[in-house]
Amino acid sequence: MSGQELHWEGLQWWWLLLALLPIALGIIGHFYWKGVVIRRLGDASLIQRMLQNVSTGAQWIRWLMIFAAIALIIGAALRPQYGTREAELANRGIDIVIVMDLSKSMLVKDVAPDRLRASVGELNAVMDKLTGGRIALVPFAGVAFTQTPLTTDFDAVRSYMSDLRVEDMPVGGTKIGVAIQ
Repeated sequence: MSGQELHWEGLQWWWLLLALLPIALGIIGHFYWKGVVIRRLGDASLIQRMLQNVSTGAQWIRWLMIFAAIALIIGAALRPQYGTREAELANRGIDIVIVMDLSKSMLVKDVAPDRLRASVGELNAVMDKLTGGRIALVPFAGVAFTQTPLTTDFDAVRSYMSDLRVEDMPVGGTKIGVAIQ
């Protein structure tokens, strides 16, 4: 595909164009039928006085707008595409969800200063190496919750991670299955 040419991405819906013909015939038939009914009702001058406030032009406009709306919907379903543009796609990275254990076992000091702070430090080091992508943070213990949904704001995730405390979890335990769900 080159330059500025029109093409259609949704050609599988071409048959919807056939629906426009019976709709158009139905609109024309409607106005013809109304004319026949009015002529059959009786005295033409009396009928004209009764219908003097009815605008046939406004009725035509309303039906034509309905027809145009249907035609535009069908046109949208055909997905017209015009022109092309070249763009260099950069590596956007990957989506990572950090599932952080906040059970009491994270307070053990077998690594300095404790498991929780060591984990936060390691995760910050990993985040420093990422180029693009999004990160989410899901702390858990006996319950889990989404602290941050997927975001490209790594600084916000770092801030939330540095504020995590075991004492803030309402239910103790280590239910990693809940966090993964």
